[in-house]
Amino acid sequence: MHQNVEEFFDLLNNILLEMSAHSRQIIITGDFNIDLLSDSNHSLDFQCLASSLGLELKIVEPTRKTENSGTCLDNFITNQHNSTS
Repeated sequence: MHQNVEEFFDLLNNILLEMSAHSRQIIITGDFNIDLLSDSNHSLDFQCLASSLGLELKIVEPTRKTENSGTCLDNFITNQHNSTS
């Protein structure tokens, strides 16, 4: 894993662990620059990190469409399981 991506995952993990430890409601939004529709290691690592902390990725369809395909770089991460995007 590239060092910047590794640092991002470490930082995100630490933030989410801290928030989870205090039973806080978590809603994080952003352009994570990781295509969650791909089978890349970064995508799988991102999804595993979220699910390991009981979080859901709320967007599961392309957020940017191209002529032949699309990507899902933008997302909502939350522990509010009954919420919708």
